[in-house]
Amino acid sequence: REPRSRMPNYICANENKENLLFDQTVGALQEILIDPNFTKMQNDFLDKNCDEFEDKDENKLSYTKIFKEYVELVESVLNKQLRDRVNGYSQEKFMQQLKERPEEVTGDVFDMLETMANFEEFRGLVLAHKNVKSGKGFGLELTNSPLCAPEACEKKGKE
Repeated sequence: REPRSRMPNYICANENKENLLFDQTVGALQEILIDPNFTKMQNDFLDKNCDEFEDKDENKLSYTKIFKEYVELVESVLNKQLRDRVNGYSQEKFMQQLKERPEEVTGDVFDMLETMANFEEFRGLVLAHKNVKSGKGFGLELTNSPLCAPEACEKKGKE
């Protein structure tokens, strides 16, 4: 049996290893989410399915099927990418760590995980994509012109 004085060092080393794995996984998720291949896959899915959604209080049964497809697609891509990028990655372990450390995941990673866990967040993502696609919403595009509301830009052009 190990002397008691050594046990905290072992526990501390194990916790540091877990912290490192969690940090590496979150870092890899951030990289995946900005990868052009991932954003193309997500946009292709949204393009294909956004016309089915309507901005009404009542949800259609078809929304549930589309949500499940989205979760399965994104989950499979993320898991494959994370296994490739993070030595020792386990989805089960990471999900447990997320429950224990919800405040440590923010920004794009949190938003993505939220669209996979919460139907209303997913529905909002689809409707926002639909509005941008139809020209009713603002997309995040870099342009050389100043940012202004469409009405203000029209007035500015007429002056």
